Amino acid sequence: MNDDDRSERSDRLKKRLDKKGKEDKSKKGETEKSEGSSVKDRPSVLMYIPEELHRELDITFDELNLKSKKQNGEKLQKNKDFYPAVIKAGLEGKNVEDVLDI
Repeated sequence: MNDDDRSERSDRLKKRLDKKGKEDKSKKGETEKSEGSSVKDRPSVLMYIPEELHRELDITFDELNLKSKKQNGEKLQKNKDFYPAVIKAGLEGKNVEDVLDI
């Protein structure tokens, strides 16, 4: 990557950060985002987990998704509903089903 490319990338990043800063200032008076907001607006965490744990997580999601569909007629969203519930359950010593109310 040459200096011109770096400079161009730096300028684009500065513009994005300036734009984000302006948006944040305009939202200062708002309370929490509504439940319908995009999951992409949330902070993200990359985790490296063993393959066996990944399979177990997928199976658990499928089972709870089916249970939610049967009880509530609604599908679970993996990133919006399931993953936060798994982490909250682990941190608070609760059952994932209790956190998800299913």
